[in-house]
Amino acid sequence: MVAAVPLGAASVDSTPRGLLVDKVDAGGPAEKAGIVVNDVITAVEGVALESPKDIIVALSRHKPGDQMVLTIRAVKETTTTDVTLTLGASPEDATRPYMGLSVLALYLLVPEGQGPSRAGLPAQST
Repeated sequence: MVAAVPLGAASVDSTPRGLLVDKVDAGGPAEKAGIVVNDVITAVEGVALESPKDIIVALSRHKPGDQMVLTIRAVKETTTTDVTLTLGASPEDATRPYMGLSVLALYLLVPEGQGPSRAGLPAQST
């Protein structure tokens, strides 16, 4: 299993990173593609995510009805899977593409039990 650790300002080049799925809209494109809350999107169209903006830029290159390939690290899995998502039309503007999910900030993916300090991140105080 892996744990998603907030990246913050730290940088660990060899550790995989991705966007944690925070919300999946019922009946939306993401749900239809099998994406669930706590999945982690590690790449879009084969390009690793370096910033939360990367997914917005990739989405802006598409229109409703287009397909996008997302690389997902599923909840409690250690491997990634490519998922093809057919974009819907945005509820606010039918000309804009819609994925039907919300994501949190960029996260590092570290083996469960290793914690932030083992991933090269400073320990967080509580």
